Amino acid sequence: MNRIFAPGFIVFLLFGTGTYFGLRFDFTYECPLIILAFSIIAGLLLNRKNELLSNFFLALSVLLAGGVWAKLRTGYFPKDHIINYASIDKHHNVVKGLVLEQWGSKSYICKACSLRTEKGFIGVKGNFLLVLPRAGFEDFGDDSSFTACEFEDPGRLEYGDIILLRGIFETIRSPSNFYVYDPATRLAEKGVRLQVRMDEDDSLTIIGTGRGNRLMYHIIVPLRNRIKFAIEQNFSGIYRGLLKGIILGEKAGIPYETRLEFSRSGISHILAVSGLHMGIIVGVIFLLFGVIFGGNYKMAVFPSIVCAFIYVLLVGAQPSSVRAGIMTSCFLISLYGGKSYSSFHGLGLAGFVILLLNPLELANPGFQLSFGAVWGILVLYPILNGAFKRFFDRTLQKAQRFASPVYSLFSVSTAAQFGTSALVALIFFRLQLIGPLVNMIVVPALSLALPTGLLAIIFFYIYLPLSHIFSAATYFYLYIVLKTAHIAGNWCYSAPFVQAPQAGFIAGYYLALSLLADIILKTKTSGISKIILAGLITLFVSYEAYTHLKQKPVELVMFDTYQGSAFAISDGKDIIAIGNCSRFDWKRNVVPYINAKGKENARSVLDIGVPGYENKKCLTFGGFEITINKYGWVKMWSPFYTLYLVPQKDKRYFMRIESNQKEMPLRLNIFPRMIAQDEPGINLDMRSTGAVIVRFYDDKLELESKRLGRFVEWRTRGNNGRII
Repeated sequence: MNRIFAPGFIVFLLFGTGTYFGLRFDFTYECPLIILAFSIIAGLLLNRKNELLSNFFLALSVLLAGGVWAKLRTGYFPKDHIINYASIDKHHNVVKGLVLEQWGSKSYICKACSLRTEKGFIGVKGNFLLVLPRAGFEDFGDDSSFTACEFEDPGRLEYGDIILLRGIFETIRSPSNFYVYDPATRLAEKGVRLQVRMDEDDSLTIIGTGRGNRLMYHIIVPLRNRIKFAIEQNFSGIYRGLLKGIILGEKAGIPYETRLEFSRSGISHILAVSGLHMGIIVGVIFLLFGVIFGGNYKMAVFPSIVCAFIYVLLVGAQPSSVRAGIMTSCFLISLYGGKSYSSFHGLGLAGFVILLLNPLELANPGFQLSFGAVWGILVLYPILNGAFKRFFDRTLQKAQRFASPVYSLFSVSTAAQFGTSALVALIFFRLQLIGPLVNMIVVPALSLALPTGLLAIIFFYIYLPLSHIFSAATYFYLYIVLKTAHIAGNWCYSAPFVQAPQAGFIAGYYLALSLLADIILKTKTSGISKIILAGLITLFVSYEAYTHLKQKPVELVMFDTYQGSAFAISDGKDIIAIGNCSRFDWKRNVVPYINAKGKENARSVLDIGVPGYENKKCLTFGGFEITINKYGWVKMWSPFYTLYLVPQKDKRYFMRIESNQKEMPLRLNIFPRMIAQDEPGINLDMRSTGAVIVRFYDDKLELESKRLGRFVEWRTRGNNGRII
């Protein structure tokens, strides 16, 4: 059996490639279905006569099946879907729904049950997003009491609540100012295509509770609430939010600065419930059931599988947790049957099941990074670990016993880093350099913090003093994680910005790793398999690359500092202007700076396209120091903020702003109610100093500002390319 090019993994790649085509292109069903039927028949008939041709037709059938299935799941709605009955963007609708989960601060995903029409209430299907008025303002802390309308808040909605509401339905479209994260696609993954906008004269009433899936309502939701309550009682501050993130996958309680340090350090994976978490938890459960059954560990297999999928539901069934649950179950089943376990088959099966349930997961960065990391471990870990083992066997044989756990952990972390580095550069414009070294400290600490944290939660309901002991140990391990992330994340070279790679480079990168591992491990692979793999990898990663390369953003960055205000504007090809002004008077200050492009009297404007400016390494104005390197990278530094401008393809610039002072954090929030509108909204906590980035992908720009106490609301929409 070929280890790297396992048939199960090839089937997953074929189905994923077909899913990409189904999501990307519009087509009718007649031709693909005819070819699909012909391919299946031809593949089966030619199985004995011509194995190569038979495999080709079977591969084509899997490819077409992925495309047809993706189009069926995402392109069409049944007749009784709510989108076919609701009055979109026109009149108020009265709908009865079931609350499924919370989405954002005051937004909820609900399942439609019935809709009132002229003939009365009719039964409908489908999910919608309920957005309560002024959602998001309470996240700013001190001003959480701010209200802008007289809407009567019903309080926190819970899973299983039956609600009756009146509001206006709006179609959810991708807002044009998002560059990497698209909430419309993320909501579509959950079957949400409509949102209900509620004004001050609308109403919402809870008319019942206790409905919905019995497993979710009677087991999953109460268990999750009990875990959260025990964590809140035993832990405080950042440790409370971090433990929730590690056990339940909730990141809302972790400060932005900490999440940024985790990202720079290359340890963000500990906040996504994946194989590490699943292995620790299911391993403990497996051993516990083995002891209960008197050492018969085969009897412990199926209870452990049940607990694994309960944990998957507990953390929200994210792609990484579903993948880990399926692969863990495959491993346990192989133990029960006494068969050898192929990790590539397990990975392929997990990917196939996830795409079968929801084809839109293919565009989810979490799905891509999770599978990329596991793929890297499966392909590269044997090579790296074997190299270290041979080195210590030849030179330091006495230290082999103590060094083995260290270099094994380093090999796993390095392999995962290679598996995700190209995708991280594409999605986040960063190259993580110190991840393997940081993981050598963080992973052991996490491996101890997770079981002690779980024991602290369990004994909170059994024996409180013992719970406090485990809580103290968990505090210590989490402190190690936080301190390591803080030191590594604040090192200037921990995760430098890089130019986004193109799809061809990414395909070549993964193909090179595959073939290199194939050669080193000396597996026998036919040339046709390598050619097929090259094409599949190219198409598999092109979807995410397309979402980046097709957009040409116009970006406006605004600062508000003690030295005054400053801004930077890019038109998608060049930086139009970088300047400062005494106040936010756009007609008097911003427009003259733009009009002064290329003129000698543009003293406060740095234009990369103006001859003479690009050769100057450092310029200062308005309290900012600007540095340009030979690659055209721009760094604007002030005592308060640092702005990076990294040139991308076609002279497009990626912008990022970072706070230099912890007491003056940059706080950005997206209005959930603005998701369905053409004019995206961003609110900003100004505090004593602040900044905001407005991105949109249209060559027309109008900017309007409105102050609400300490809050500033920015809205953009097209208007003949003028700033007014």
